[in-house]
Amino acid sequence: NGSLDAFVMEYQTYVQTASLKSGYEFIPFGVRHDNPLVGIGTLDADQRETLAAFAEFGKRQQYRRLAKEYGFDPDIDYTAAYPVPEGDLLVQAQHLWKEKKDAGRPIAAVFVCDVSGSMRGARLAQLKKALLGGSEFISPNNSIGLVVFNHQVTTVLPIRPFDISQKAAFHAAVKRMEAEGNTAMYDGAIVGLNMLLDAKARDPQIKPVLFVLTDGDTNRGFDFAASAEVFEGLGIPIYTIGYEAKIDQLKQLSSLVEAASLNAGEGEIEYKIGALLNAEM
Repeated sequence: NGSLDAFVMEYQTYVQTASLKSGYEFIPFGVRHDNPLVGIGTLDADQRETLAAFAEFGKRQQYRRLAKEYGFDPDIDYTAAYPVPEGDLLVQAQHLWKEKKDAGRPIAAVFVCDVSGSMRGARLAQLKKALLGGSEFISPNNSIGLVVFNHQVTTVLPIRPFDISQKAAFHAAVKRMEAEGNTAMYDGAIVGLNMLLDAKARDPQIKPVLFVLTDGDTNRGFDFAASAEVFEGLGIPIYTIGYEAKIDQLKQLSSLVEAASLNAGEGEIEYKIGALLNAEM
């Protein structure tokens, strides 16, 4: 009756993410991925010569060592349990996956972050670390916005594609966060949801998602009873991450539209957020 905290990830990503290495064990599964050097199609003499030269370049000791540091061709004693399918079947599977994953819809997400006085110190530090680490799992094809709240709600970043500029602005905004004031969590969630509704009105194809990071100690503005019916009616998943929080309240909020609630007190939250973002985005 328990649960298994696991997800699918490339070994290269696992090796390069310290928070994942500290919280998860990598278990090889499925078809081996050994990163062979392949020439595709009919290559002319110059192209074959270039490919051969690149292969020799890659064999140099310094680059072999660097590739190993990046997680390529690891020394894992593993044999796949199933034969590798034919290439045509793999191509069909890739086309199907791209077509069906989120029905081909890009994701628009808003992070709603608690910067009230009760988050001062370790809680806010953990929140910042989680956001900065988790952001590495967000594809530039998706769009991100940022809202902070204490007794007031502030839209820090409007929803925009998570390109290099938006990612830099996101990191800078997270690092500037300071904790003070009271807590109007549901007001913050309402602002974030309204941003997502506006984004969906501009592009009906997006999949909207809200993330609320808080200690859950609401003492200003709307409460759950006043907001629950509206939240449920909107049908937008609200994922909650609690910091020494009233977890039952956050679980109640997330359960309105079948989202998950994470407890930051149960270990390194950044790899949990990373797992969540890896699955969603």
